[in-house]
Amino acid sequence: MIHSLSGGVIKREEYLNFAKVQLPDGNIGLYTYDFLVNVGDKVFVKYLNRTVAGTVLMLMPNTLKRDAPLGARHATSIISKIKV
Repeated sequence: MIHSLSGGVIKREEYLNFAKVQLPDGNIGLYTYDFLVNVGDKVFVKYLNRTVAGTVLMLMPNTLKRDAPLGARHATSIISKIKV
């Protein structure tokens, strides 16, 4: 019954991976990621129209898009991990 009320298609849940990253000026940024990242990793991110190095403080993997702490349209991604 619910299936037919939704127009025949039940929307699939979408998930995003979020990471809190400490930026060089001490601010904390929220970024998405789609590759293996661990707490403590050094990463490159976009911040104030520049590419800067930051440190991953916290990971929020598999966050429902509708429950995301930041709108998916406003989120930017981690560019890459810094190889040490």
